[in-house]
Amino acid sequence: MLVFPAPEMEMKMKKEVSQTITGPYGIPLSVVTAGDPAAEEVVLLVHGGFQSLRCFDKQIARFAREHYVVAVDLPYHGHSGVLPAGLLPDYSVWVESLRAVVSHLSLADRSLTILAWSFGGLVVRNYLLTYGHQRLHGLILVASLFGGVGAYQSVARPEVTAVMTRMMDPDIPFPQRLDAFERWIGWLTARPLPPHEAEAQYGYTLRAFVRSLSAAQHWMDERPCDDPALFLQQMTIPTLLIQGLEDRLVPFTYTRHLACSLPHAQLLEYEDCGHAPFLEDPEQFNRDVLRFLSLRTRSLKKGDVSS
Repeated sequence: MLVFPAPEMEMKMKKEVSQTITGPYGIPLSVVTAGDPAAEEVVLLVHGGFQSLRCFDKQIARFAREHYVVAVDLPYHGHSGVLPAGLLPDYSVWVESLRAVVSHLSLADRSLTILAWSFGGLVVRNYLLTYGHQRLHGLILVASLFGGVGAYQSVARPEVTAVMTRMMDPDIPFPQRLDAFERWIGWLTARPLPPHEAEAQYGYTLRAFVRSLSAAQHWMDERPCDDPALFLQQMTIPTLLIQGLEDRLVPFTYTRHLACSLPHAQLLEYEDCGHAPFLEDPEQFNRDVLRFLSLRTRSLKKGDVSS
């Protein structure tokens, strides 16, 4: 007699569960989980600046078939809250927000891989500079700023730097900031997304932009690091880097240099792809990430944490 899992049980394990947890300064943090909480591998998704966990809609359900998936809206983004009036964010707000999620869901005791996009890579860099990477089993960096702000600014296109400055400067009139935002959002992908996807992206991106008008100038603050090169050399965990070769925001030269600076890094470059590979080529992106996670799981079973 063959016994199959009850369909309702399978759906229950894979469907999303939304919850709100308390972050730094009492900020409510919106968190979504999906998949079997008892799965061997946990994947924590960290979105980019002016984004939302909803940018990973094409990943959450797919990854949840084999893994436990956790996605968080950072403060000022998505359905998370903002700092109390009179306070402005520094790097510690993002760090302690991740810490709150990891602690609340007991992720530090699990086989944890963090996937971070763009600004999310800077958040994770500051997190690991603060708490170390000893309990992290894998890292996936997507067009990320994990290599640090200084290294990024040295290679960023002047046009991009100028637009981002206008977006984030509170002394610039709102109409000019909005014009800069409209230009910036057009650089997120190499080609326009399908209309319904573009509309959803515009909605959550504009929401984050408007909610952070008084705070965005502090987003690129980073935790001091005495020896950035040594920090990267000591990142002995397996790392997958994914980069679109038509990325207007993060030059591929920056990501290539970062890949060469990490001792256990693999770099995948996507042709005809911009700053958001998981939106522009989700099927290839999902295959590549799942292959990396599968190799991680097998390595952990063998007791090898550096392959």
